[in-house]
Order: sequence, then structure tokens, then C-alpha cells
Amino acid sequence: LAIPPRQIRERLRDLAPLVTPGMFVTDVGSVKSAIVAQGERCLPETALFVGSHPMAGSEKTGVEYSRSDFYESSATILTPTDKTPLEALTLASRFWQALGSRLIIASPGRHDQLLAGISHLPHLTASALMQTLVRHLASPTELGAVAGGGLRDTTRIAAADPDLWKQIFTENAPNLVQCLDQYITILQEWREMLDKSTPDTKKLGETCDEGRQARLGLNEPHDGGQASGE
Repeated sequence: LAIPPRQIRERLRDLAPLVTPGMFVTDVGSVKSAIVAQGERCLPETALFVGSHPMAGSEKTGVEYSRSDFYESSATILTPTDKTPLEALTLASRFWQALGSRLIIASPGRHDQLLAGISHLPHLTASALMQTLVRHLASPTELGAVAGGGLRDTTRIAAADPDLWKQIFTENAPNLVQCLDQYITILQEWREMLDKSTPDTKKLGETCDEGRQARLGLNEPHDGGQASGE
């Protein structure tokens, strides 16, 4: 099932009578707890169901943006539970690996915690940044005339489908609020450093370097595995 998360839950319920014993079922929703719970509640126990989430999306939609290498080298998070048949996990692993994806295993709850930070918060902040600039600085046309790669890279995902993202935000709101509160705390620290007649350049440098080192860590090679924590 490759549709927005609320519709995935609705279709799982609708399709349940058509699922035969041994049929493999998975999805690509970006919020997993509610979807997995619905699948385990509605689908027959004989179904081979496990949640999936390939981390290979973009802000663009439509078949015209499809690519044969879409999933290559991207991570796919599989979200089994104690109820997941081993055969379902095996089939899902073979399916995504055949498409070139590397696998991460996480519980549905841990998946939603991670995605609130690595996907949903970045989208929210990209949208909020563009709102800030358009409301208080310049029109989109003027911004586009002078903007370089930094603004375009930082806000690319703000151009994604709002109907999809309002569902994602709603489905994962508790985890997203926690991340947003932590982000606001960090922004307040930046504000306090800058809101002085003479900002502390040493502390500013250390804070910039903290972000730099964290970003450089994203470039390290990853082979998949088990997500830690719950």
C-alpha cells in the first residue's frame, strides 16, 4: 500500500476480506504505529504482514518523476512486532534488498520517534522558514531572484504535497511535539547568544562546530541494522 497514512489504515480494513492465507502485505507509510496496529487488528492471522518505510522520497509527486534506481542505496525501515511472522520479515527483506535498499529493523514506536526528528521536524522547519521570510522579509519572487543554494537546499521539502503532510503531522503529533519543543530550546539558546551588545564569538563558534560535527557524521557509511531505543 503506497498512499497517505490515513488511507493506508482505511484500505487495510477494506482489503482484509480479500487477503488469502500466506499473502504478503506491506506498506510505505511514514508513520508506523497506527498502521501496524491496524494491520494486525484487521488482517487474517494467516497473512504475512509487516510494515515498511523506504527513506527515498522527495518533494515531487507523479509518475513523471519515477526512476528505475529510486530505492538504490537508501534505507528501508522494517517494523516487525512480536506478532510478525518470520516469513513476512524474510519476504520484506528480500523485496527491498532486490530494489537496492539497505535494511533497518525498528519497532513501530521507535520508528515514529526517529522519523519525528529526521523527517517530520525538518519538513516543519523548512515550511516555517519560508513562512518567516515571506511574511517578514520579501515576496517569493524577490527571494527567488537573490537566493543561493543554501536557502534552496534548506527549504526544498517545503514544496511537498500539503495534503500528505498534514496527515503525517497529525498521525505522529505527540512525537513531533517533543522534537519541536527540543528544537525551540536550541533556537532560544542561539537567540540568547546573539541578543547581546557584544555576542560571545567563542561560544558561537563552539555551537556552530557542534552542528557541523553532527552533520559530518551523516556522511559516514551505514550498513543497516537494528535501531536502538524505544
